[in-house]
Amino acid sequence: MSAPRLRTLAVDVIPPLLIVGLLVAAWESLPSFGVNNRVIPPPSLVLATLADKAGVYADNLMTTLSEMVIGFALGLVVGLAVAFATVYSSIGRRVIAPFVVTSQTIPVIALAPLLVILFGVGIEPRAIIVTLGVFFPIALNTAAGLRSADREIVNLLKSFGADRRAIFRSVELPSALPYIFTGVQIGVTYSVIGAVVAEWVGSGEGLGKLMLLRQSALGIELSYGAVVLTAIVALVLFGTVLLIRRRVMPWETRDAGG
Repeated sequence: MSAPRLRTLAVDVIPPLLIVGLLVAAWESLPSFGVNNRVIPPPSLVLATLADKAGVYADNLMTTLSEMVIGFALGLVVGLAVAFATVYSSIGRRVIAPFVVTSQTIPVIALAPLLVILFGVGIEPRAIIVTLGVFFPIALNTAAGLRSADREIVNLLKSFGADRRAIFRSVELPSALPYIFTGVQIGVTYSVIGAVVAEWVGSGEGLGKLMLLRQSALGIELSYGAVVLTAIVALVLFGTVLLIRRRVMPWETRDAGG
């Protein structure tokens, strides 16, 4: 790796690590200032609980990941379909768009009990809640990206006899890709939030359910451990999408001087 590349990597990585280190150190020192461990356990205690209860966390993590994967996949498909329908179909703009906007005025937490009544306490209502949170940012960003294509270039291609498929492949899709990935990055974060909220309402398992544990002697540590693990999952998923984005669109990094 070249020296400029190493310097850029150091600038990108070292400051965030230092900030995280300082925050963890401050958190660890809270008992020295009289903060009760039973209210805010230090990181060392949370990590010890994560290690000691690894099996419990693993089982609940798989449940949450299943909800997220199913809900995100459905949200991605629905979001892209809605975007294409509203951009390329006048009927879609008139019929689908109002329903999409209206759907976002209803809090997902309010729909969760109704979905549990309709579908039971299985994975279905939780996956639907995740889907509802994921599809909107993907649909909104994808539609904006498809509309951002340079109309002069589109008209030029049409004048040369290019068909709709060629225009989409050469102009509209490249213009939309940054928007699509932005929507996916937001959506993958929402998938974590949606899964946790869904588990609060209608589940006996999952990381969201662990966050609600207060009864046992290790209840508070289990809760904090679930929060930490959820944050790690969200960061890993966001980072994975970011890496895929850089692979698919390497010119973004070059344009930014990275």
